[in-house]
Amino acid sequence: MMISQNPSESSITIVLKKADLYRAADALEAEHHGRTIKRLDLTLDVAIVALIGEGLRGTVGTASRVFAAVSGRGINVMMITQGSSELNLAFVVRDADAEAAVRALHEEFGLAE
Repeated sequence: MMISQNPSESSITIVLKKADLYRAADALEAEHHGRTIKRLDLTLDVAIVALIGEGLRGTVGTASRVFAAVSGRGINVMMITQGSSELNLAFVVRDADAEAAVRALHEEFGLAE
């Protein structure tokens, strides 16, 4: 559903559907653990929040507004990714924080009106 690799290429973060999680983890460990993969961590109960729209492209300060609104609610962002088209920005939060994150964004960008 979502993938992100850090610039040093030392870690990759992948978000999968819960139904696929353990099967994928088992396959990765069986094939790569100890060689390509040094450690495999699983985090359950996360949600993807995505902003999509033409207004994201080239608009200075949008990402800072997004993350300020979310952090202002005490919500930790666990993962961030943006498409090369700059038309989408997605991030991962704990599932329990998803609704509050969406509400914070609606308020910040006037989407509730």
